[in-house]
Formats: sequence, structure tokens, C-alpha cells
Amino acid sequence: MQAKVELGMQEHPNTTTSAESPKVDDPTTAASNGKSPTSTKVEGKDYTTDLPMFDLEEIMIQFVSEIHSNGLERAKMPEVAKHFKYEAPSSTPFYRKLVAARLFGLLSPNGAELLDRARDYVSPTTDDSKNKALLESIMGVPYYAEFLNGHAGKKMNVELVGNDIARKFVVSKGCGKRCAKVFESSLRFAGLLSPENVVTATPQRKKESEEEEDGNETDQTQKHTLYLDKQKRRKFQITAPLTISKAELDRITSWLSFTIIVDDETE
Repeated sequence: MQAKVELGMQEHPNTTTSAESPKVDDPTTAASNGKSPTSTKVEGKDYTTDLPMFDLEEIMIQFVSEIHSNGLERAKMPEVAKHFKYEAPSSTPFYRKLVAARLFGLLSPNGAELLDRARDYVSPTTDDSKNKALLESIMGVPYYAEFLNGHAGKKMNVELVGNDIARKFVVSKGCGKRCAKVFESSLRFAGLLSPENVVTATPQRKKESEEEEDGNETDQTQKHTLYLDKQKRRKFQITAPLTISKAELDRITSWLSFTIIVDDETE
């Protein structure tokens, strides 16, 4: 009988009897011995709902403005999702865009209705309405606001910001890097980041003359003028790349629909 017991223990070398001392690396028994359990590495998530995962320009121009221009503010979410060619509101890209829009304070928490901040951008009432809306969108994200308050006048290091995000929000390094790039793009769109990546305290906007000079620096653009009346007093001008894609054309059309105020002609 004794031989059988010994044989059984040889077949299962990890089996312990009540007389044996418990292993120290067992979290339960280690705690009972007054020792700290062995720590396990927590893998960060590949997503977060605490920071935008799409930048402010894409959310404002291609998402929120699109909702406004197509009269989808009171539509149900499945209808809104289908308009953007997603099968359902739970589709990952659509859901993340929705989260970003709400983090920026542009859409209501329970639907697709635009908040005042978004309306100030799509339907500005003053010369400064758009700039104000963009600044408020950035400052409405706590992490963004804290960063701006502590780094005004300093150069933004996207890699370091990504590492900081990964650690603070317990996300993967890849997710932290993406969120940092989204942050950088959003700051640039809002005029809060110089070409040298220096964080500015107030939005920096280019003058119209500077924008025209930038357009003349490359031979890959073309300028066109459309006269709107016979007297050629009213004109519409564009400076554009030599070629654009269908998706870019759709984006331009959507942008024009809320950028230019359209009045019905009166006879």
C-alpha cells in the first residue's frame, strides 16, 4: 500500500500533501503567511473611452457637420450609423467617433443632437465663433486641458505623451501612441500647435496672405475662379491639388454646405 502512494506522488510531482509546506508563490497561501503575492503584469487595453481616438478635425468636419447638414440630429442611432455606411451603432469605428464627439462636447450624451459648441462652429454668429468652439472642444477634455496648462510655450513630444497616456489610462503602448497622435492633430487643427510643434496658449491662425503664399510654393496646385455674375463683381476662387479623389470631393462638398451661407435669390 505504501508503494502505491509513493508511485502516485511520482506520477504527479506537483501534488502536495497536508504535511508539505505550501508554495510561497501561491497568492492565497503567500498572503496567509504574511507575504505579498506574486504580482502579475496587467496588459493595457487597445482602446479607451476616456480620450478621443479620432481627431477634432475629422470629428468636426466629417462627422458632426455631416450630421447637421443631412438633418440627422433627431434620427435614431441605427439610421445615423447607416448614413455613415456602418451596419450598426455598435460598429467599432462609428462608436469611437461618437465617443470622441461627446468627449469634445459636440453631441448630446443620448443622441446625435448638436450641442451649442458644435452649432457655434457649423453656424457661426461672430467672426470668432469657430475659433472659440475649437478651443472649448480641446479644453473640454480634462487630459488635454491639463497638458495645455502645463506645457504652453513648450515643444510637444508625441512619443512621451503616448507613453504618459498608456501609463495613466492603463492602455497598450499602441493605443497610447494613437491617442497622442490624435491629440497632436487636434491641437494643430485648433491652432494651438505651431509648425515646430510648440504648444501655444491661444489659437494661432494664418493670415489669408500667408495661406496664399503657401499655396504658391508648390507646383502641384492649381487656382480656379468662377464668376457668379455677368459683371464679374462676385467670384468664387479655389486653390486645389491637380487631382482629388471622389472621397475628397464629397468632403469638399460637405464642407462648402456649412461654410458658405446660402440665401434664396429674390426676383
